[in-house]
Amino acid sequence: MEMFEKAVRNKLRFTHKGIISYEDLYDLTLTALDSIYKNTNAELKRQSEDSLLGTKSKDTEMLELKIEIIKHVVATKQAENSERLNASKRAKDKQEFLPLLLRKRTRKLCRSY
Repeated sequence: MEMFEKAVRNKLRFTHKGIISYEDLYDLTLTALDSIYKNTNAELKRQSEDSLLGTKSKDTEMLELKIEIIKHVVATKQAENSERLNASKRAKDKQEFLPLLLRKRTRKLCRSY
């Protein structure tokens, strides 16, 4: 959670149809997040300069933080989508097997009489 603490402390904002906070990223589609990622990554490449000292500017650190946050949000949303699909498939499977189970129970009951 250190990454999100840094985002809060630095009042990190993203550009997407205006300025949004990192919390707003969770409301966006994966396509919109990919667009933000591409723009942020391009900006990072523009700002990156080779340095013999290996020091990073504050802007470069913030862009790298933005990229990490976007990657995290995308991974989280993909996992949620996958879980939602799995839950939907399980519910569908359950609905398919329910009539079979009911027939089996009915047969058992009929045999016991």
